Amino acid sequence: MNTTPAIRSRLAPTPSGFLHTGNIFNFVLTRLETDKLNGTLLLRIDDADSTRVRDIYIEDIFNVLSWLEMKYDDGPTEIQSFKQEHSQYLRKNNYDHLLQTLAETGLLFACKCSRSALATDENHTHCKHQRIDECGEGYAWRLNTERAGIVDLNDYRMGLQRVDVHKATPYPVVRKKDGFAAYTICSLSDDVSYAINLIVRGHDLLSQTALQLHVAAVCGLSSFVDTRFFHHGLLSDAKGNKLSKSAGAQGTSIINTFTRAEIYSLISAELGVEEAATYDELKAHYMKTAGPV
Repeated sequence: MNTTPAIRSRLAPTPSGFLHTGNIFNFVLTRLETDKLNGTLLLRIDDADSTRVRDIYIEDIFNVLSWLEMKYDDGPTEIQSFKQEHSQYLRKNNYDHLLQTLAETGLLFACKCSRSALATDENHTHCKHQRIDECGEGYAWRLNTERAGIVDLNDYRMGLQRVDVHKATPYPVVRKKDGFAAYTICSLSDDVSYAINLIVRGHDLLSQTALQLHVAAVCGLSSFVDTRFFHHGLLSDAKGNKLSKSAGAQGTSIINTFTRAEIYSLISAELGVEEAATYDELKAHYMKTAGPV
């Protein structure tokens, strides 16, 4: 009897800007790998950063997925159902529970340092001994990773990766000053709650994966430790710069910038497969490859 759990992956865009070609590449590659492994795909919109989220960016996610003619199997289908049933704010109790579990390890400390203060005290000499239960509002919670050691990460594409957690992510914030969990906690909690066992993300997030594996290990989240990871290369612009919203990519919807055929042609070239103009064509070509590219 086969007891291997069915593959389940997710798209997890953050609606803090219009989607760009880097996002699209990740979406399409995630769908391709999920299809190749006969899995199911969830749309999860990560809206925990309320200061940057805008309705127009949430709408763009639905519009672009429809424009790409790329289906997903679970999750919201329009903005109202997202807000009423799928927003991360509806899962705050889950995040708080994980934070409490992490707090019980004794690895958290309270920090109110400004960026200028951190520039002169990057080792948190003045705050890493501050107890979180003795500090009120306006303090972030940070994780002391000094003893985290090396995380061995078996990447589906790149093979074994060994990451020094403290060197890669020293003293990361796990709860923001506004009292809401940080990305590391929200994403980890959601992946466990939704039974995600295939995560496709850019290799720039390798350190984040290692950090989440460390948190999962100290909190006893064995299902996440067993997750299959696939870290892919990043699309870049003509100057070789990473395409990201933080770098100012796409000041308008990608729908207004490219044709669908141009997008799939670009992705075909990146994957090294025969040129395609639609998702179904690209899938047919990709299924012929031996494995992750």
